[in-house]
Amino acid sequence: MNYQPILYSHFLFHNWYEKIFYIFSSGTTDDYYIPKNRIQGYAHLENIPNECVFPKITALSVECAEYDAIEKLPEWVYQLENLEALSIPCSMLKDEKFINSGVFHQLKTLVINRLLGLENPKILLDGGRLGNIINLFINFPTCEIINTSAMKKIKSFSMDLEDNNIFDLSAIEFLGHLDFLKLQNIPAKVTLSNLSDINLKGLVIINSLNKKQNLLLLINKHKLKHLLLNNCLSTLDLKDIDDSCELEELIIQNCKKVTGYENISQIKTLKYLEFLNCKPVMTIEEKNKLLEMNLNFFKSV
Repeated sequence: MNYQPILYSHFLFHNWYEKIFYIFSSGTTDDYYIPKNRIQGYAHLENIPNECVFPKITALSVECAEYDAIEKLPEWVYQLENLEALSIPCSMLKDEKFINSGVFHQLKTLVINRLLGLENPKILLDGGRLGNIINLFINFPTCEIINTSAMKKIKSFSMDLEDNNIFDLSAIEFLGHLDFLKLQNIPAKVTLSNLSDINLKGLVIINSLNKKQNLLLLINKHKLKHLLLNNCLSTLDLKDIDDSCELEELIIQNCKKVTGYENISQIKTLKYLEFLNCKPVMTIEEKNKLLEMNLNFFKSV
């Protein structure tokens, strides 16, 4: 059986649940569909009466159009006793009724997305009010998290740090059960050395502007199985990966200072290897050496 890469899909909401019900912020009366089983499908916000209850829905995604924001959930959502996954625009975190509701506290997966075409509001998120949430994906940059020591159930965490002087990266140290971490749009002054005490299984770093830190050194401080680096400005010297590395999946994309390709051959556990648009380009000799490895998948473009 071929190895299936994990990191491409791990932080995507629609890959977590087979059946998702979508609510859109605008539309016409002819432009919606409510299925008979009421587990999956789509509808527009103004076309669903409050009396309409979908008790079987387990995953719900609230989608905002550009220059649009939803700040309140329709009343029927609070009747969803089986809801365990929710994807919402960040504007909805201003609704205290939602934050204090039983629906919020029964969630296992929460995805919070940025507004399109609008300024994202500054949101204060209390880790002590996250209930049973295991997967928390914050895809907007103006979120301050307090009481992080209470977030002990989180296993997968994603954060957008773009222009964010609010979020303290050291807070991640309190996520004691964290398995998967994704950080994107990391400012130049931010280093990730404080991650060295976290036993991660998977790490994704996208758009790191720090030119000095070799992120590959993090591998030797973790028991990482899965690593994806995209558009990192620092030099990535693959010679810094030692022979105790347990990586199964290594994806490096759009990084312009990659050296030591031949060192990859010493990673005995590796199953999935991908280099996309990296510089300098891998030589034929280096590529042939990697082709000799017993990989399920290898691509260098």
